Amino acid sequence: MPSQTNKKTILITGAAGSIGKYLRDGFQDRYNLKLTDIKAEEGADIIIADLRKIDDMMNITRNVDVVIHLAAHPGDRDFHTQLLPDNIEGTYNVFEACRQNHVERIVYASTNHVIDGYAKDRYVTADMAIRPDSMYAVSKQFGESLGCHYSDKHGLSIVCVRIGSPLPDDHPGLKTGRRALSTWLSIRDMIQLFGLCIDVEGLTFEIFHGISANTRRYWDIHHAQHILGYEPQDNAEQFAADVEAHEKSR
Repeated sequence: MPSQTNKKTILITGAAGSIGKYLRDGFQDRYNLKLTDIKAEEGADIIIADLRKIDDMMNITRNVDVVIHLAAHPGDRDFHTQLLPDNIEGTYNVFEACRQNHVERIVYASTNHVIDGYAKDRYVTADMAIRPDSMYAVSKQFGESLGCHYSDKHGLSIVCVRIGSPLPDDHPGLKTGRRALSTWLSIRDMIQLFGLCIDVEGLTFEIFHGISANTRRYWDIHHAQHILGYEPQDNAEQFAADVEAHEKSR
């Protein structure tokens, strides 16, 4: 285990959210964690900051090695009052603050929804054109494009993870939902993937699909396996019999 002084300092935005909590638990002994959210959480050392305010982002990103940018409104919310200020303007503020504060890398939490407009019999690779299924997906794709621009123009290392269905293996939805047989991202695979996105050197701009080694996947993970050395341990096929039984009982 490296000494405390040799650990990277990782800022997690949206640290009070469900994914943030999983990453906090997985990384608490591995990195020096700096946590921020717009809301407090009892028992957690979370710094309150508003990503819609560039001064907040400038302050929170100082003396940080890597930012994991999770904070966003999920789902198809109102564009003008939620998606625009948080997912678009807020993401710009995070990226710009990282540029000015010389943050080494941003790991941007994108979403599978930027490619979920493709038919499910189409195998999708990270270099294919986007097919967003919602305005939420459009707002998240803005972050991918912004990352490409900041990497090309300013030399930032930007890694985008199109997160699938991140669920603990005891989640009841894994036994009732057919889609998750293709899109599941187990928690331990998610922690492995994000850790590799933090630690692997030489990345400029990359997009990876964040799912486990699901037999029925229709999104490519070979790119992450080749570039990062990602070795997912889990496969949603273990829930297939339960899903079939649930569908027959309906």
